[in-house]
Amino acid sequence: MTIRSLKHVAIVGGGAISEEYCKILVALEVNFTVIARSKKIENVRCEVADIRDIDLQSLRAFDGFVICVQAEFNLEILTYLLRSTEAPIFIEKPLSLGFTDHIPIQKFFHRIFIALNRRKFGSVVAAKNLIANKHPIKVLVEITELAERIKGSRIERAAWPLMNTIHVIDLALFLSDAYRLSSDIVTSSRDTGLVKYILKEHKTLLEIAFVDFGDAVGNWGIEVSSNTEKLILRPLEKLAVQRRGEFARREISVPEDAFKPGFQSNIEDFLALKRSSFISYEEYCFLMRTIDEIVNDKGQ
Repeated sequence: MTIRSLKHVAIVGGGAISEEYCKILVALEVNFTVIARSKKIENVRCEVADIRDIDLQSLRAFDGFVICVQAEFNLEILTYLLRSTEAPIFIEKPLSLGFTDHIPIQKFFHRIFIALNRRKFGSVVAAKNLIANKHPIKVLVEITELAERIKGSRIERAAWPLMNTIHVIDLALFLSDAYRLSSDIVTSSRDTGLVKYILKEHKTLLEIAFVDFGDAVGNWGIEVSSNTEKLILRPLEKLAVQRRGEFARREISVPEDAFKPGFQSNIEDFLALKRSSFISYEEYCFLMRTIDEIVNDKGQ
């Protein structure tokens, strides 16, 4: 049984993601309050207010915060809570819409739990176990975005790789163990054609190729190949395995989530303050550099 360290949580924001977290916290029987500027969520304790207008004594009565506001306001709210309280903070990705905005808050990063929920997909957990300690690993990552699904404010749409594509790029680095090997990574990029960026690490012969079909039909997907099998996550919620020398692909059964995939596991780890199950400061730096180089062709 998970031991919960946090007993009284504030959810900042009143949108659809907040409603999902409310359902999970109700199911987990956690005491919480929603603080939102313009909307009340039915059947839960709500306070209609800007979080910055809450008096500090009341604010500091919460022992944890869950931030799920529009991404362009993440850093502003996060910075305020980091400096006004000493509580741990769970925040929807990304921390901000800038590639280096996390650097000034490095000293607070141990209190920050970034909700990259796709790491907790049953398919990803199973794939991570299957690929552990296998080399060489070759990874093909499709980062094609569906133009019809790009939404939000003008600022958010312009920062879509940080707003949304961050999920599939993080998963590629997470599954391949590239975060652990990041100090030995040799990078190269191409600015035309299908392949947008390549990461290489020579000791383990790791290669990760990021491809984008652009205006052609495509979507997210990851294929991880070792010398014994290929793991196929397409869509990311599903996992199929192709063994060496076989044509057939066998679908791996993974447990279904009662809520939005990965959300409950993430929240439970946050409530238990399992900081190691979330992205570290060094990993986040590497993730931001990688996305920046993919988007802006800064590879060498």
